[in-house]
Amino acid sequence: MQDSKYIKLLKTLSPSERKEFNKYFLALYGKQQKIVAIHKYIHKFSKYHFVHPKLENRYVRQKVFDTEMYEGKGLSNPMSALNVYLEEFLRWKKINKDAKGYEKDKLQLKVYKDRRLDDLFLAELETVKKKIRAAPLDMWQHLRSAEMVSMLHYSPLAPKLEKKKTTLLDFQHHINQFYQNINTKIICELKQRKEILAGGEEAGKMEEENKDDFFATYLLLLDLIEEKDTINFKETKNRILEKLPLFSRIDQSIILTQLTNYCGKKTKSGALHYAWDLFDIYKYMLKEKTLLVDNKLSHVHFNNIVDFGGKTNNLKWVEKFIKDYSNLIAPKHLREDSIKIAKASLHFENKEYERVIQLLNEVKFLDMAHAMRGRWLLLCSHFEVNNGSQTFKYFCDAYEIFFKRNEVVHPITIEGSLNLLKYVKLLSKPYEVEALFEQVWKENSMYFKFWVLKKIKPTFQLKTEK
Repeated sequence: MQDSKYIKLLKTLSPSERKEFNKYFLALYGKQQKIVAIHKYIHKFSKYHFVHPKLENRYVRQKVFDTEMYEGKGLSNPMSALNVYLEEFLRWKKINKDAKGYEKDKLQLKVYKDRRLDDLFLAELETVKKKIRAAPLDMWQHLRSAEMVSMLHYSPLAPKLEKKKTTLLDFQHHINQFYQNINTKIICELKQRKEILAGGEEAGKMEEENKDDFFATYLLLLDLIEEKDTINFKETKNRILEKLPLFSRIDQSIILTQLTNYCGKKTKSGALHYAWDLFDIYKYMLKEKTLLVDNKLSHVHFNNIVDFGGKTNNLKWVEKFIKDYSNLIAPKHLREDSIKIAKASLHFENKEYERVIQLLNEVKFLDMAHAMRGRWLLLCSHFEVNNGSQTFKYFCDAYEIFFKRNEVVHPITIEGSLNLLKYVKLLSKPYEVEALFEQVWKENSMYFKFWVLKKIKPTFQLKTEK
């Protein structure tokens, strides 16, 4: 019995949900005496989390029915019946909890339709269609509109033949638009992850006048990801941000994440001026609370914001950001390390390299993102403080082993990390300034590239292109 589906489901209920189920069950099925008897017997063992020797079939038969066999009529398996009632309760609870917005409106429409309350159905249908048009943009919007058209077209209230043709064309429009939107969005995400198959289908092109804001925005994003020659990043970014308030929070997050990924990729490949664009997007996301999930900020986002705030010389802003957002870092067990790494980044930008090493020696490095960021900072700081010493040599050896043996980190990240080590070592030897500067400048994947360029040529200043 303890392995029954009913008891497995019962274990997932909280104490308050069990009480709620008890009331629900007794109110609807309280007259089924034998089923009620089993229900009450089983619930006595809730304090043992329904794990007890007396929750076996033979005990239930003896205690509840005073017999070795249960010969109830009508229901051959009372445990199966209890499971049906519990699943019914959970569905009812789910509907009451989650049926809001569009789902709730759709349920109400079905009630009116099934009961042939024609006037109420038609009035509610128009109301729901207006709500769909006014809602924040997401990829399901046109599918909902198609569902509303379909609900009318296939109802007893369907208009005459000519109007039926119009509703079918309307239905076709929404389905086509839904396909274009979702296809373009998925291609954006696949290309972003470099997982799209060679020769795979591309999103079908639409005439300019038929593009809606959802499709047009994701198409701009796709142009960015594909790095088309004709693309103007500043203009494209501004057009995307202009349309962003129309979108749902989920799509806003997806679009902004892909914008930040694009800028991060450009920065890593040597287009260092994108650091300013990336920092601006992060500030926008903070202002609009797009980065926060349940009022918590990911430790990765927290340290990225500190990093790019430092790179763009917004140190006072970064100090305030650390103070304001430290208590929001998630997960909580990485909070202390995140704060120390953030403060170490600030010390690094202020050329307080010994303080960087001191702080990072206190970090536990429980997370791979922390482990990598800490090693980049330590490598450059050890160069500043211990260049030429055994300490510096030992750290370089340990750094190289960490990244070469790492099977978790993406190969591009490993390449960028090892390129940093290569050029830091070259800084320790005699070099021709212009030749080494040109070599580093052309390096596609490399962390702390701006710092290395400044070490080679202290007068170097990066144009922000702002």
